[in-house]
Amino acid sequence: MITIEVSRNYIGNIYKFKVSGHSGYSESGSDIVCAAVSTATQSVILGLSEILGIRLNLIIDDGRLECELPEIFDENILDKSNILLETMLITLRQADSSYPDFVKLIEVEE
Repeated sequence: MITIEVSRNYIGNIYKFKVSGHSGYSESGSDIVCAAVSTATQSVILGLSEILGIRLNLIIDDGRLECELPEIFDENILDKSNILLETMLITLRQADSSYPDFVKLIEVEE
């Protein structure tokens, strides 16, 4: 099972997400559940880092991805990063809803 934890800070912005495990939906290379989660999370990482220029704290390993954003002071960048992260969360909620035996989404407010 893929476990996803998305954390919000005290003002409600997503500032961290962690993904671990393997879905087990299908064999490696043809697993659509893994592909959906990977695409959603890796796309947001690319948008945050390559388009918005945010220096992310990343850990990427086999079956593990952790991404934490630094504190963002530029309101324009913060607004854009929130759009990317909330879009990712909508996609992950859909994966959790459609494949509950293979994806577990945990939303944390700190």
